[in-house]
Amino acid sequence: MGGGAEEKGGSIYLHCDPTASHYLKLLMDEVFGKENFRNEITWERTRGRSDASHWGNTTDILLFYSKTDDYRWQNVYRQRQAGAKPTIGDLTGAGTRNGVSGEPWQGYDPTLFGRHWAVPRNSLFAQWIDENVIEGYLQMEHPHERLNALDEAGMLVWSDNGRPSLVRPTEASAGAKVNNLWNDITRATNRERTGYPTQKPLALLERIIKASSNPGDMVLDPFCGCATTCVAAEKLDRQWVGIDISEKAAELVKERIKNELGLLLFNPIHRTDVPGDRGGKRSRDIKNVLYGKQEGMCGGCGHWYRIKDFEVDHIIPTSKGGANRDENLQLLCGNCNRIKGDKSQEYLISRVRSMAG
Repeated sequence: MGGGAEEKGGSIYLHCDPTASHYLKLLMDEVFGKENFRNEITWERTRGRSDASHWGNTTDILLFYSKTDDYRWQNVYRQRQAGAKPTIGDLTGAGTRNGVSGEPWQGYDPTLFGRHWAVPRNSLFAQWIDENVIEGYLQMEHPHERLNALDEAGMLVWSDNGRPSLVRPTEASAGAKVNNLWNDITRATNRERTGYPTQKPLALLERIIKASSNPGDMVLDPFCGCATTCVAAEKLDRQWVGIDISEKAAELVKERIKNELGLLLFNPIHRTDVPGDRGGKRSRDIKNVLYGKQEGMCGGCGHWYRIKDFEVDHIIPTSKGGANRDENLQLLCGNCNRIKGDKSQEYLISRVRSMAG
């Protein structure tokens, strides 16, 4: 993803579970160069696991690489909680200075404490002050001039010993910066869920797209599944391309874009000369493969089960023209499989939601 008029290099995110991340890291190093590795992101996708014989597996891994050192990047921040109180910040920095930033102001001399004035000037907070509180603040070069303006605007508080501090209103804060541990995004909500076995939450893709692309940039998902990346990219005003071998994925792209964004798409290009038709047969290990892809979660109710409790189901029933290919197979718990029968996946999800609500 990324790239555009400024010809910045793109980025790639590879999602996997911890059983494969170490091997895929070596492969990605070989393809993109280990010097272009940026982060290993740990995503806590669920919290409710009880594995009797080992630590519960609640996290997945995202490997983040860029094409070059010159790539798109914007910091992402968590939203501040409603009702959060303003914060108080220091107006001084460590070390003394000989210039104006070391001179006393309003009776307080930072040099006596081994510090100097560090009044916001080029930060996002300074820009917010200029736009919302003090017009022309960014053009004030002298730190004492900025201190006077802040004091007049009521943005300073004073300690008993005469030391000023800066009040940061809640609306001026972007919130805590997101780093490489993501524990604030859980699995796709019931409202989002399409029944696709490996569906990712919309918030996860929105975070990635916001961080590594600008509006108008191109986002590619070569395994677009139930179109979450496509929907996120469209909502964020990016161009996008989605590719998937599954006929179901092609329909879901059109359906989700129409239902969630109110847009009509041209018919996706669909090739029928693809490998994978089982001709009425299933490989002996297909259940294990599907269990890994679905991360132990039922394709209907989304609950975790042991592999022996699952049954293999055709997402589009064969009686309705569904192909006997791997991409049209999923694992359902016994209850969901009985509910679905030979009906559509949409029917199953609708029933599950109604019973949960």
